Amino acid sequence: HVVKQQQVRLGGLTGIRQVLSWDTAGQTQTLTSIAIVNAARTRLYWLVGRCADTCAVERQQELEAALNSITVKEPTVG
Repeated sequence: HVVKQQQVRLGGLTGIRQVLSWDTAGQTQTLTSIAIVNAARTRLYWLVGRCADTCAVERQQELEAALNSITVKEPTVG
């Protein structure tokens, strides 16, 4: 099920953050992803993290800090 879904802005770029949860063999799994689109809307940057709920609960602040600190920098060619 969808635990959280929200629009985010990181480094001036727009994206979406989604947290999903499901059960596998009696253990709840959590998947957190952030997808950011570049300014020209020609590239999608997607970060996905998955762990068991015990990990997600124990490390919630660390995960939040890491995901909120992402900086997307456009690659330079040449």
